[in-house]
Amino acid sequence: MRSREAEASRRVRLPAAATPRKLRERCESAVRRLPIPAPFTLEGFLEQVGDHSGRRIELLPAIL
Repeated sequence: MRSREAEASRRVRLPAAATPRKLRERCESAVRRLPIPAPFTLEGFLEQVGDHSGRRIELLPAIL
């Protein structure tokens, strides 16, 4: 039970009215903090996650 609580406390909390641009900026910021080799792109990461999970993950353009 404690591990779930610890995991929940580490999650990034986003405001309910976060825009797609803000979500992308936060995701890119979080990815930059991961210990991964460069060069690296968010799109490439999502493609690898999609390949692993069997689901297609797509970034949508921000609507302003």
